[in-house]
Amino acid sequence: MDKKQFLAALRRALRDLPKEEREKFVLYYQEMIEDHMENGCTEQEAVAQVGDVQAIAADILREQDIFPPAKPRKRMPVWGWVLVVLGFPFWGPILAAVFCIVFSVYLIIWCIPVTSASVTVGLFAFGMLSLVGSPMVLLDAVPAGMFQIGAGVAALGLALFAGVATFYLAKVLGKGSVWGVRKMARACRGDWRRREA
Repeated sequence: MDKKQFLAALRRALRDLPKEEREKFVLYYQEMIEDHMENGCTEQEAVAQVGDVQAIAADILREQDIFPPAKPRKRMPVWGWVLVVLGFPFWGPILAAVFCIVFSVYLIIWCIPVTSASVTVGLFAFGMLSLVGSPMVLLDAVPAGMFQIGAGVAALGLALFAGVATFYLAKVLGKGSVWGVRKMARACRGDWRRREA
């Protein structure tokens, strides 16, 4: 691209600016290209060193708080709404079934940490009751009391292990759930954007 083409492209890209502002920027970049040429660059090299016209124009418009007008959203035609309403007996149950399946899978996955938490609470309660009740059993029968103390300590150890496992499992499933919901939301938004375009 030579200097003339660059400046013409810059004028076109800055057409939203008032004429005197636009010409001020065009003159500035014209002088910049000429300075590069005086320093020994060819015209094409000087234009390349100045940068991309669209990027320069976008920066200028952003600095001037002028943004290109947004594309108007396309509205669904009336016949499209008629098809949506008339097709509801077909697509409505399918949509409801897909939602129920996704929700069921979500619930089933979350049953794992809930079950693990229940096991943790049960083991902790068993361990504490065994330790609290062991002095009474020790008075009656020493071997049974020692077994009860050992069972209580083992249950508390398993409760600790199950509690840590529950915590990390819930953490991983929580992150996975957030990731899945975001992914589905992006997919739905992308699908609607494609339809609107």
